[in-house]
Amino acid sequence: MRVVFTKVFFNSIDHYFPDDSFVSFLHRLIQFPTLGAVVPGLGGIRKIRAPDRIASLGTRSGLRVLYRYYQQQQIIVVYLAWGYRDWE
Repeated sequence: MRVVFTKVFFNSIDHYFPDDSFVSFLHRLIQFPTLGAVVPGLGGIRKIRAPDRIASLGTRSGLRVLYRYYQQQQIIVVYLAWGYRDWE
């Protein structure tokens, strides 16, 4: 499995994923690439929730990550991460 990050996501890793939480998130995404819900109208892009360890929030009020899983090529492209509270 190959994982590709957009520049926008790559630049946000330190902000949203402290310590080893990014590694844990990445392992979970690779192990279960279809776990996220498909977002209607976005051509197969999925949204997955992750805990926000900086703000001490669980997955429900934590982070959102948009990604696309290309099953035949075994590639995951991670586009964007944001905190649930960032949109209030």
